[in-house]
Amino acid sequence: ATLRLAEVSGKATPKQKLEVLEEQEELIEDEDEQEKKRQSREAAESKGKAEEDKSASKDSDATAPKH
Repeated sequence: ATLRLAEVSGKATPKQKLEVLEEQEELIEDEDEQEKKRQSREAAESKGKAEEDKSASKDSDATAPKH
């Protein structure tokens, strides 16, 4: 917010702008890392659910009466 005021008034130094850009880059990298972890976790949960469904299907086949 302080940088915005400095930019508007024309007082932001190139060093200040660079610092803000570097902070933004770090935040973006952190968000990207969190998103990858979330996707990985969802994929693992989804795979686990698919394996549970497959296992449940085999169990029901084994206990189903044969005609």
